[in-house]
Amino acid sequence: MIRLVSRLLNQTGRVIPKRMGSSVVERLQQPKVTLCQMRTTDCIDETFACIEGFAKSAVSDGSCMMFLPENAVFMGTSKDASLAIAEHVDDQSENSKLERLKDICKRYAIWMSVGGFQEIALTDDHGATKKLSNAHLILDDQGKLVTVYRKIHLFDLEYTPENGDESKKIQ
Repeated sequence: MIRLVSRLLNQTGRVIPKRMGSSVVERLQQPKVTLCQMRTTDCIDETFACIEGFAKSAVSDGSCMMFLPENAVFMGTSKDASLAIAEHVDDQSENSKLERLKDICKRYAIWMSVGGFQEIALTDDHGATKKLSNAHLILDDQGKLVTVYRKIHLFDLEYTPENGDESKKIQ
């Protein structure tokens, strides 16, 4: 994990400016990360309150980067709900979910790994979302989007009691 953080810092050519506070410099020189576990729902405002709480806690604990799980921003109850909230990663409107994540990174001076961001991949002739990309985002401590990875090996499972009851198969 520390190698990943160091590699990300080096890949972006980040030089630690002297004007940064000593706590930020210390966090970047001795990388510590925070892994966040959360129960995401379809209530985006509650989710962002949780993410912001994680950021505040991570920084106070000395972390320079936090890792959010897949579907960290939204867990819809249907395919249509996920399609409805999806956005382009280049959407810079004030209320976009990505801009809200960038704002948290800037305010707390922390890098963020966001798993499973619902990105618009395909629209119909009328602009309605038809397909999503399962995008993994890395944001830096200035709120800039460093990289996007679009998952290419997707997991398909038709749920049946035989393949879905994990407790019957695993001790």
